[in-house]
Amino acid sequence: MKDFLLSRRGPLLGAAIYWLAIAPSRNFARHDGTYIASWLPAGTIEELLTAADFSEWLPLCSALVATNIAFDFSHGAHFFYAVGMASSDLIEACLGALTFRLIFPKARRVETLAEFIAFVASTAIGCSAGGLGGAVANVHFGFAHSFLEGWKTWTLGDGMAAIVVAPVVFEWILKPRSWRGISWVGALEAAAFAGGLGFTIVHLFNAHGGILSPDKSVIIPFLLWAALRFGPRGVALGNLFMTLMIVYFSGHSLRSEE
Repeated sequence: MKDFLLSRRGPLLGAAIYWLAIAPSRNFARHDGTYIASWLPAGTIEELLTAADFSEWLPLCSALVATNIAFDFSHGAHFFYAVGMASSDLIEACLGALTFRLIFPKARRVETLAEFIAFVASTAIGCSAGGLGGAVANVHFGFAHSFLEGWKTWTLGDGMAAIVVAPVVFEWILKPRSWRGISWVGALEAAAFAGGLGFTIVHLFNAHGGILSPDKSVIIPFLLWAALRFGPRGVALGNLFMTLMIVYFSGHSLRSEE
């Protein structure tokens, strides 16, 4: 983890991860992009800053802010709107990571229940603060009907994304492991897990009322499967996969009804 963050490639790799996190977030938009149900980059930059020393924050923040502005601007956003969004994202991530570090100065990842509670509280504080600037920008540029709507959307969307993405960042990105230990049997089981979970979620939304379906408990065995067979890394990735599918189908089913 330290080698990753201290190396010269750390900010560049962090920017690449951030860019890849932005792209799928656009697919969760409703109302032609004015509502984004889950802003995945919020779950990337805060975790990177939480794991990094304060001396490493400047290059990481610079790379991630530049990436945010470049992505928005390249997709037709007004330059000042892109700057406002990037600034709000930065405030959110820095305040969230700083709050967590003030509570647990020596912690660089979430490992205990107390640290998890502190991380959730810190994320809520950061998202609430970042949402103020984001709401102002969205209202000014016509992407939100009211300040309260814009702030609520930002806070809930970023907060959920940060909590869901955090385990993946901590377990997969900041704690990399060799792929050589994975057997072909394990790979097939992982593929069966992903395929079964994906099929079940699609079936729920197509034939059983979606998130309000009384049969949604059929998802629980898949989470137990991930926990028993794949450990924390499997649960982290499986939970992210499940959340993204549910958010996507929920948003698009609502959009189709309108």
